[in-house]
Amino acid sequence: MGWSSRLLALVLAVTAVACAVDRPGAPTGIFFPTMPIGDAYPSGLMDGVLEVRSGCVLVAAHEDRWLLLWPEGYTAQLVDGQLEVLDESGEVVAREGERLRVGGG
Repeated sequence: MGWSSRLLALVLAVTAVACAVDRPGAPTGIFFPTMPIGDAYPSGLMDGVLEVRSGCVLVAAHEDRWLLLWPEGYTAQLVDGQLEVLDESGEVVAREGERLRVGGG
């Protein structure tokens, strides 16, 4: 996946709270947090399946769920009821229900 090396995902633990907060760049009822692009990022690796629960866009790995912070300029959209994440050029980089492998920390 060539796009995965460009995809920023700072991983935060998710508690059992609902994330359904309307934000620019996200479908209504979906929490899709972004952060400004900087010069350097942590280099950890997250490998799991993208899912949406209670309005949160999460990566599921084993029994754990993680909330991601996406790079500024990334957006989310619903296509046939399935969430897709697009990079700053409009290319789909992740889909709900599919495996996602990203760097961050």
